[in-house]
Amino acid sequence: MAPPAQPTPKIGVRLISGRNRMRLIRRAFRDTEICEKYAEYRRASSFDSKAWDLAYVQIEIMATILVVLQAANDNIRIDLYLSKRLSTFRLDGTSDDVIVTHEDPRDDASRYRRSHQRFAAYQQEFLWVKQGASKVDLKRNASLGVAFENTFIRAKTYELLDRAMAAMSEGSPYES
Repeated sequence: MAPPAQPTPKIGVRLISGRNRMRLIRRAFRDTEICEKYAEYRRASSFDSKAWDLAYVQIEIMATILVVLQAANDNIRIDLYLSKRLSTFRLDGTSDDVIVTHEDPRDDASRYRRSHQRFAAYQQEFLWVKQGASKVDLKRNASLGVAFENTFIRAKTYELLDRAMAAMSEGSPYES
């Protein structure tokens, strides 16, 4: 019997370039405890009717990584880190900008440029989270699916890869 159909996550990734280098930190999708806790949080507080479960969370993160692999090229260096830290906030940044978003797309996002008084605090927070995360060595010398498999040789989530690749083409729930 086939498993019940689940909605495809909608992925939105902002690629913020700064001096040809970008650093992204995402949840460690292979850490089932962290992903389950996040799914529980989203089920309880989500604005939408998505079926937030372990697979959905893992697919969402995997699709984000696939978008990063797709965007990486010789002109922009992308550093990807996977964190086991759970937070309802997300920090994305470069050496010149930090964007702070909340997990609910109805909430505001804030962009802090280097000249802003809060930039240093958010930049430090980003650096602390990065220091506690695992850096991923992106393998880009193959097709997208193969590049993902080469990057995450020990991933036990290959069965979710096709769904993550499909999620890349979905619109972002964070876009109006």
